[in-house]
Amino acid sequence: MSAFRGRLTNAILSHPLLTTIGGMCYTIYLYHNFLIHEIGGRTWSLYRPEHPFWRTFLVQGALLSAAVLAICAVLFAFLERPFMKPFWWKRSPK
Repeated sequence: MSAFRGRLTNAILSHPLLTTIGGMCYTIYLYHNFLIHEIGGRTWSLYRPEHPFWRTFLVQGALLSAAVLAICAVLFAFLERPFMKPFWWKRSPK
């Protein structure tokens, strides 16, 4: 009920950024493991044993989350979004 009738919850859940990420959820689902594996392997060199683990974890999480969202946004725009248009199969290339 609060998602639909609550003022604050409705404002948060209907924010365009959040709804766009929600629309991209299948693209994120398909590519996140591959991207985390590839990018995480390259950013692991940021780890320093003298730093606390939680700080390394937060930095890795922020870097990987931003990279996954950015790359998946591009993939969504070029691979998934064109097929969301009605009657996409009737359009013929010219």
